[in-house]
Amino acid sequence: MRGRLRNIFVTAIFLAALGSETHAFPFQLLQQGSLIQSNRNVRRILPSYNSSLKGYWRFEGNFNDDSGNNKTARAQGSASTATNGSVGGAVSLNGTTSYLDFASTVLTSATNISVSVWFYQTALASAYFYVQGVTTGCNPSAQGLGTDSSGHITATVGCGGSVTSTAVYSPNTWNHAVMTKDSSSNVTLYLNGALVAGPTNNNGGLSLSTGNDMVGAAWNGNVRMFFLNGKLDEVALWNGVVLTASDVSALFRAGSGQIWIIGDDTTGRTYSDGTYASSCYAYRSGSYYRGATGDGVYWIKPAATAFRAYCDMTTDGGGWTLVDNDASTTTQFTSRQAGANDSITVTRGSYLPAYQWSASPELLVKSSSYTGSLGWVSFYAQDANAREYPTQTAITSPNVGTWAVKTLNGNTNNGALSWIYRDLNHFGSVWLGSGAQPTAACNYTPNNTNFYSGLGNSVSGNAAASTCSTWVR
Repeated sequence: MRGRLRNIFVTAIFLAALGSETHAFPFQLLQQGSLIQSNRNVRRILPSYNSSLKGYWRFEGNFNDDSGNNKTARAQGSASTATNGSVGGAVSLNGTTSYLDFASTVLTSATNISVSVWFYQTALASAYFYVQGVTTGCNPSAQGLGTDSSGHITATVGCGGSVTSTAVYSPNTWNHAVMTKDSSSNVTLYLNGALVAGPTNNNGGLSLSTGNDMVGAAWNGNVRMFFLNGKLDEVALWNGVVLTASDVSALFRAGSGQIWIIGDDTTGRTYSDGTYASSCYAYRSGSYYRGATGDGVYWIKPAATAFRAYCDMTTDGGGWTLVDNDASTTTQFTSRQAGANDSITVTRGSYLPAYQWSASPELLVKSSSYTGSLGWVSFYAQDANAREYPTQTAITSPNVGTWAVKTLNGNTNNGALSWIYRDLNHFGSVWLGSGAQPTAACNYTPNNTNFYSGLGNSVSGNAAASTCSTWVR
């Protein structure tokens, strides 16, 4: 494979996905549907890179650029859209004359780039998916990503060197290829989510052109060659981003129809197909707990409306939804707001108008003043009144339900009496246990001299200087 090609990261992203913990529709039935088309969007999978996404072609009946940069592809030599893409549409290429080009440059840098593409080739053959810098000389030269005649993934720089995978793609099926090139011209190649070559420098001391991008063919001398016989889908190009192995894995999982968790504390985490779990526990215990996991902000949907919640995914197996939180040693709250608290650093009382408990409802109490081996204790909800705790802003009774100790972590169980206060003097406060040393107590009311915040503290005197929070699952 000798083209005027230099490394870019080419990844065709096939994003198929339907699912949450209630995946109601078979994947095959919605391959052409608008829901699938939306949920496999690379902009959803890697949202933090959207500002660096310079070109993105999904070929859903057209050659439009979905990156927002208006780099519409131009069909040459009978290139056409097809309906049987990796999911939805694709571009169909005949292997002899068809390719795509552009009216202006897409990638403006020869390094710090990433390219992603899904490809379907009818045989093991030399072909190119993407070429940057179409030029007839060796210096400056062009670079690109494609395959050699033995079925290896190859990144080539004009008259310079190449980086070639050890793995071979399978013909007559969809495959995912990715190329990245960092600021030192080190190239890394991935095939179907796996690292297959690099990082290796392949520049050979050559300078590189950054104009006249092309998809589906390459130059050899001043003649176009290495036409792809088959289809391409979900072609995405980034400038200023070198995708990581986990990024590539996310793209491949999406394209192969797998479902996982995407997002971060800013956007909120959801399933990759755009659906939500009913609770933090449903995410943590479900079949799709992979990807952007761990403690943080998730979208949950226990009923008709989804909302953001802060989830503890690590303590005692994880799956805890934050309800009431006193994040300060000096500030408490005097009322509860509808909707979960989505920040562990914000003092707020919350109630969830709808909440779905796990099969074994539990309460977690955390405090900075806990005296046992870990900063938390947990309890089982014993009756319907106890299970009302996360769903009510105010309850007529001054205490709520009966609870049983699950885990003490070295603290002392001081009796079976269990109160979660809703009266004016102890609004939102938790008292589990009896006597002068309750098993667990969180005081969320300011200026209360008879109820400490914390675990294992005295009931008398001024409120303890500690942070405290209560969680449910």
